[in-house]
Amino acid sequence: MKITTEALQNRQLHLTIEVDEEQTKKAMQRAARQIARQVNMPGFRKGKAPYELVIQRFGEDTVRKEAAEALAEKVYREAIEQEKIKLYIPGKLEEIELNPITFQFTISLPPLLNLGDYRNYRLKPRKVRVFKKDIQQVLEEIRRQHTIFDPVERPVARDNGATIDLVGKTLDEVTFLEQKNVRVILEEEVNEPAPGFIDAIVGMEVGGERTFILTLPDDFPQQELRGQEAEFTVKIREVFESTLPELDDDLARTVGKFESFKELEKETKEKLR
Repeated sequence: MKITTEALQNRQLHLTIEVDEEQTKKAMQRAARQIARQVNMPGFRKGKAPYELVIQRFGEDTVRKEAAEALAEKVYREAIEQEKIKLYIPGKLEEIELNPITFQFTISLPPLLNLGDYRNYRLKPRKVRVFKKDIQQVLEEIRRQHTIFDPVERPVARDNGATIDLVGKTLDEVTFLEQKNVRVILEEEVNEPAPGFIDAIVGMEVGGERTFILTLPDDFPQQELRGQEAEFTVKIREVFESTLPELDDDLARTVGKFESFKELEKETKEKLR
């Protein structure tokens, strides 16, 4: 097997593999047997027709082509190993010549990186300041996450919580949203699934059902529905009065392994930093 390589631009290599005649003959004999197994040769059982008869009937080029296709992967791997070529991605077979059987591959080599004198670069860490407003914002979020909900027997009002069943449909009656037993907080800043949703369910009672139309926002997850009007049907299962816990030691102990609110505040500051 004769192997030649030629360096190309952009870390590529042209690899030529010429198969010696002895290996070619053996591959052609195997190919001829395979052909003989697949076709009927008068006077012979499948796979038993002599090599010369297969060549005579199908032509030497046909047998060479079959042999070449069978050899390609094997000789490619042998050449890569013999030449100790480090591949970046698998090589691409560009051309096959039949006499002699010769393969042309384009090989991509790993890129060369010149890091330079990187050890002399120094980066001074940026001074980090954590402001009280940032700490307070996180603590308020922790507080909201631990909102206390008490069931009440009255219509749902602003700043209450409610468990609802929700169905959203386009005006063409195509359902795009269906949720059951979803807990929502009726806060003014809540605009999901669409602006005006909270206003539409204020005053509903447990067991009540209401259908209304809203315009879906420009950032609605389903892009094709943005800006369209949609019909929502809401059923109220439970109504809760929500109470925010105090920012105190009890909340700190509820959140985690803190003995005091000061410990929670300190941990929050460190996490922000």
